[in-house]
Amino acid sequence: MAPDEPPAEKVPAGTAEPAAAAGDEAGKGNAPWPSLLVRGLQLAALWSIAVVWPLFDVLRNGADFFTARGNTGTDVIIYSLIHVFVPPLIMVGIEALVDLASRRAGRIVHLAFIAGLVAIFALQFTKKLLPTYTSPSLLLALAVGVLFALLYAKESAVRSVLTWLSPAPLVILALFLFLSPVRDVIFPPEGEAKPVAAKGNGTPVFLIIFDEAPAATLMNRQELVNSARFPNFGALGRTSTWYRNNSTASDGTIAGVPAILSGERPPDRPSPARTYPQSFYTLLDSGHDVINAEAQTKVCPRTICPTRVRSQDSDSGSRFKALVKDLWLVERRVLYPPELAKRLPAVDTNFEDFGGGIDFDLKPGQNPEGIDARFGSNAPITGESIANRILARTAKLSTQIDGPHSRPPAVVLHMEVPHVPWRFEQSGLQYPISENKVPGLIDDKWGPNQYLVDVGLQRFLLQTQYADSILGAIIDDVKKSGLWNRSLFIVTTDHGTSFKTRTVRRSILTKNYAEMANTPLFVKYPGQTRGKIDDAHTNAIDILPTIAKYTDIDPGWKFEGQPLDEVTRSGPVIVRSSQLKGPVKYPFDKMLAQRRVIVDRWTSLFPGGDASLYRVGPNQDLIGKQVAGLEEPAGKAKAKLARPSLYEDIQPESGVLPYNVAGRLTGMGSGRPLAVAVNGKVAAVGESYDTPEGVRFGIIVPPSTMAGSRSVKVTVYEVVDGRLRPLGSAGG
Repeated sequence: MAPDEPPAEKVPAGTAEPAAAAGDEAGKGNAPWPSLLVRGLQLAALWSIAVVWPLFDVLRNGADFFTARGNTGTDVIIYSLIHVFVPPLIMVGIEALVDLASRRAGRIVHLAFIAGLVAIFALQFTKKLLPTYTSPSLLLALAVGVLFALLYAKESAVRSVLTWLSPAPLVILALFLFLSPVRDVIFPPEGEAKPVAAKGNGTPVFLIIFDEAPAATLMNRQELVNSARFPNFGALGRTSTWYRNNSTASDGTIAGVPAILSGERPPDRPSPARTYPQSFYTLLDSGHDVINAEAQTKVCPRTICPTRVRSQDSDSGSRFKALVKDLWLVERRVLYPPELAKRLPAVDTNFEDFGGGIDFDLKPGQNPEGIDARFGSNAPITGESIANRILARTAKLSTQIDGPHSRPPAVVLHMEVPHVPWRFEQSGLQYPISENKVPGLIDDKWGPNQYLVDVGLQRFLLQTQYADSILGAIIDDVKKSGLWNRSLFIVTTDHGTSFKTRTVRRSILTKNYAEMANTPLFVKYPGQTRGKIDDAHTNAIDILPTIAKYTDIDPGWKFEGQPLDEVTRSGPVIVRSSQLKGPVKYPFDKMLAQRRVIVDRWTSLFPGGDASLYRVGPNQDLIGKQVAGLEEPAGKAKAKLARPSLYEDIQPESGVLPYNVAGRLTGMGSGRPLAVAVNGKVAAVGESYDTPEGVRFGIIVPPSTMAGSRSVKVTVYEVVDGRLRPLGSAGG
């Protein structure tokens, strides 16, 4: 010992070094315990890698997610910064507070955070290793997290590795915001969108785009318009040209609607924020009053359409709150093991309101503004979701059609109907839903239960009747304005949808090609009074050239399509697949043959007009019979109806009727035949079915069985050899 060196402090035998005992130095030669700042950087790195990146990886190719919701670049930046940095700041803040009481306790808290974050990271691997074993997957991930935390406490090298990962949050943030398609939301590629100078011949133009319906939806067994079920489409067909074999350009809205409005086939990776110099709007703006309601896209440049449909009734605060709420649900579905993720609401059937946003606090009749018979209520109602309000708001823009115009109108009205959520019937009456899921759909893929697929088709057809009512109201408005005879009136859908077991609902495949690709297209030309069916091989990109021809505007553009009455297209049908990020080709004649099979099945399941839409499931002969004389004593199985109070105080003027009789079953398996009676008469039949939450039922009864009543008694029965065994009831 050097003479000027102080003597070493003695430690009693059997006592650990104070620093080591507290975790300051986990072992001989190890570096000291990191400072609070370094610990914060380590937590931020782990948080970003384990939690943030899996979500950003899902969203980075989904710029359309933000665009369709109406979120701005500022929304995206603020959310990203908060999600990356705020949780680590909270964690290190907790550590700092605990440190004040006990440094040892603070370090234990830090180790707990490390273990938890590493476990979340490890879960992404263990859930793939053990996809059907939730508990073992979670326990294995937790064991990995605890082991890593112990190594962290013991080995300075492990602590150093985490410190070296400190730049991870900034790297992940940069990759997401600036080096992925999301950059188009933050920095919109606004090109010059100069209107064509030519004003044309002054023909009024109305372009109505419904959402998610194949041509087969509207067909009867003879492949003609089913006028008994869809009277307004039938009436339109009698005075317009029906392009029965038309096809979409894409299986998704974000590429499908721009193809209609621009006349261009979508690229493999379309940008939802792209400006289209060549579009419906730039073609017609110089000579027309443009009325635009694009529900999800933004083809119309802000110089022509400064207001977006989805931002009209939404301030930045509520819009951001909705974004956080929905992404929290997306994140859990990404991080959770499969069996737990399936219990959460679906996040792939729409762009927002994944949790349903269902408001059951309002009572029927608490609508201060009354209802619009065409479009549902003007205010939130019992069981309503955000999607309903957006739909109503979009549809109500059509009232501008019959307003005063200094120039001929050019109207684009894209409405998200009959798109999910399915909950409307023909008159606009809604039925409350108890969850934001479609029974039978798992991650937007139909399961093996044919009954649930048939019920999905039933609900879809009912909502298509609502679209038919909206169409009738729009046509009435155009006729009242005196513009009908000389107008160019076009009705189509952006893409189709599929109803096949074990098949995706919304992505185009060869086995669902006709459902996804073959879309309705009706064109009433100026002066046309008699209907015609044209079986040419037309496509959505032919619509804009048709508008240019009949408005007598020569924009000097090179169109990819042709005017519809001049189409000479041959070869296969080509549709961009949103899943494959590229085109899927299929022979034209095979698409028509596949449609024939679809029409045969759908018209066999739901023949005729309205009445058959309320008849699906076994024992249909029971419908209309009195339950008296058919009842048996109750057994052990029980039914618990969702929202039973709704049957006790019905006010039809609210726009809501609880005609979706749904709930839970106990003491019974799936596939059991059921019946629902309203006021002692069997109104509908169905089956029980499995869900991740247990056995459930959901049976649509005709609204007429409840309309005009203030209270009804609804009873659910199990059907056993033609007899009725009561399971549960509500109302009275």
